[in-house]
Amino acid sequence: MLPAVVVAVRFRYEGAAARVVRVRTEDGQWLVLRAGSLDGRGESARIVVAIEPAQPGQLVALTAALHGLTERETDVLARVLAGETRTEIARGLFVSPYTVQDHLKSIYAKTGVNSRQELVARLFFTHCLPRVGTEIGPDGWFVEKPAPTSVPVGAHRKR
Repeated sequence: MLPAVVVAVRFRYEGAAARVVRVRTEDGQWLVLRAGSLDGRGESARIVVAIEPAQPGQLVALTAALHGLTERETDVLARVLAGETRTEIARGLFVSPYTVQDHLKSIYAKTGVNSRQELVARLFFTHCLPRVGTEIGPDGWFVEKPAPTSVPVGAHRKR
């Protein structure tokens, strides 16, 4: 996986304590890549890269980054997804409901939707619906199904 190699190389040459990168697969799934050193730093250091599916709580940040939302718009998005009303969001962020509405209009424009319902639906259909019917793991997120095995053309299955 090319992103894992890139993360490992950047980690090695930037000398960071650790590196976390989020990437999106061709089928739209978000992954989190974490790079770290097993035995120190430098060119001889052994680098490990852990690859894991993004958790539900990370999807807000990923969606915000994908659409170029500001920090405040990200705060509003998180509260919208939590089911808060405009007034509740305003109280929680210490702003007026009109300011919240301005942030919502900006979020809608950046994500290509026209309403709160469309916004939630777009996120649901993009990140959750493709995984409906998938088993839920102990971490509360979907367990990936193994890829189906295919039978080559002309081959027969034993009965």
